[in-house]
Amino acid sequence: MEEFSYPQKKFGSAKEWHLYYIYNDDEFKSDTARLKNKYKKLARELDKTSQKSNSIFPDWFQLTFDEQWDEIKTKYCINSVDIAYYLKGLHQQSYINANIDENMGLVYVDKKEHAIKLFLAPFVTYDRYLQLWKDVQKAKLQFNERRKRKPPKYPDLIYAIFKARLNKKTYKEIFDMHKEGNLPFYSGSGFFDTKEDLKTYYNKHRPNI
Repeated sequence: MEEFSYPQKKFGSAKEWHLYYIYNDDEFKSDTARLKNKYKKLARELDKTSQKSNSIFPDWFQLTFDEQWDEIKTKYCINSVDIAYYLKGLHQQSYINANIDENMGLVYVDKKEHAIKLFLAPFVTYDRYLQLWKDVQKAKLQFNERRKRKPPKYPDLIYAIFKARLNKKTYKEIFDMHKEGNLPFYSGSGFFDTKEDLKTYYNKHRPNI
């Protein structure tokens, strides 16, 4: 049975727990292998041409136009900065939250540097700039809200249900596996009395971008 061990560090939000399990998931590593190789090649090319230090964009920005990028975001319920941190090998140092619009610019909260960052595409309009500035304020509020929100008591169970739903399992099937103690990615015993109780608990802590 597949399962994860708890990290020594206890995370302060449901999003951080979700990222911990995503980054340590063999399926995610396999899905991102091609993108990771493309990023390494891109980083080497940027280093050679000195574009990395002169560009206003992150060094992973052009990879966001790869069709696989959106597929991974949708499948794992994460955002572009979450993927970028993994490709850059920074996922062991920090977990961050972001609000992204790759086509016109991006706004994200960098928890490592305790900063809200804004990048603009060169063709961004003034109206779009004003909208992005609103996104800065929104990101600030969301970040503060996430810090207040308590993480789930059983983050490994939340991820196990997430993976089961990803594999098209119904809540009844998940509840039965949980009750019998054979839910993949979770080693604990069943403690929910009904399928509805399990579903309510999951919906309260389910991952969202």
